[in-house]
Amino acid sequence: MNLSKKATLLSYISTASASGAIITPALPTIEKSFDLPIGAVEWIVTLFLLGYMFGQLIYGPLSNRYGRLPTIRIGFLINIIGILLSLFAVYVGSFLGLICARLFTSLGAAAGLCCTFTLIHELLPEDEAKKALSYSVLSFTLGIGLSIFIGGIITEYLHWGAIFFVLLIHGILLFASTWLFSEPHLEKIPIHPKTIVMGYFNVLQNKKLIIYSAIFGVTSVFSYCYSTAAPMIAKQFLTLNAAEYGTWNTSIMLGMVLGSITGAQLIKKIHVNRVVTLTLILLGIGFLSFFIQRVIYSQNHIWFFSTATLLYLFMSWLFPSASFLALQNTKDRASASGVMNFINMGAAVFSVALMGYLPFSSFTSLLIVLYGYLAIVFLGKLALKNTDNNSSASSDSSGEI
Repeated sequence: MNLSKKATLLSYISTASASGAIITPALPTIEKSFDLPIGAVEWIVTLFLLGYMFGQLIYGPLSNRYGRLPTIRIGFLINIIGILLSLFAVYVGSFLGLICARLFTSLGAAAGLCCTFTLIHELLPEDEAKKALSYSVLSFTLGIGLSIFIGGIITEYLHWGAIFFVLLIHGILLFASTWLFSEPHLEKIPIHPKTIVMGYFNVLQNKKLIIYSAIFGVTSVFSYCYSTAAPMIAKQFLTLNAAEYGTWNTSIMLGMVLGSITGAQLIKKIHVNRVVTLTLILLGIGFLSFFIQRVIYSQNHIWFFSTATLLYLFMSWLFPSASFLALQNTKDRASASGVMNFINMGAAVFSVALMGYLPFSSFTSLLIVLYGYLAIVFLGKLALKNTDNNSSASSDSSGEI
């Protein structure tokens, strides 16, 4: 497979993330356009994430039954229909229609993340697949970073609804590009609801999977809460317009690129479990930087976006480490992967929704949610460690007897 095809395949991974991020610079404008109460605009992000979350459980069984490429085409077609519905909602001025259309869009775009990792393993030789997967973080980096920049420019100099024309062109190109690839020759597996449910039920008994999936969720909780709150913080706290915010925010791309490069080297030198612990501590320090800036009411742009850049760097370390530990020693990888992504996105949905309901400023609400979730996963990790230690002690005692 040539380089252009590999790049196209990797671009599918960030389809939903880019679609979710591109509208975030327009959130303050949308809030004003529809005259929404405080916190209501966050439903645009919350419902999008909800569809993204449930999509992870849908496309796996469908791809086993109908094939990888037919399933991803179905998803991308649903994505296009959702974008058209979004344009119609903007035209008639319906906020309810807009958030419902975004939910529909995310259900389609979710096929990109769910099916692409499988396609990479099945269409590429093992060595090429490993190399391609190492660049998956760069797909998210370019997808999210460029989409926020484009969304900011459009919001500032055009009508924010034009964002959906960009998404429509992008969606059509993605759908058409799926015919560049050939369907892997695999045995089709019939869909049996009972078997699917039992598979998910069995993997849910794995405490390690649950805890590390929640830790993996830190990456989505921060990314989506930050993407939702940052435009409001930029306008209300840093006094930046949408274009300025989009431009400043491109700095996070540097953090993600450096994180993807240094993360692989770090994991080679330090055990992945220690990488996770180190990263959680560094994230806590990064959140503290935000807290200090908020308390002293410093409107320094460099301080805010430098902190955000470092946090995205640390997230790039946590992404492969926590996901590796979550899926380690699991027999049913397909079900375990679905559960991991479900918990990951579920944490993001809950966090963004909670942030919208908190009766504080966007900056304060962001800090409360981030520190609250970080405390929860820290306690979960400590509980898992104590359980492992007790199990080891029991095994040693049994051995002595």
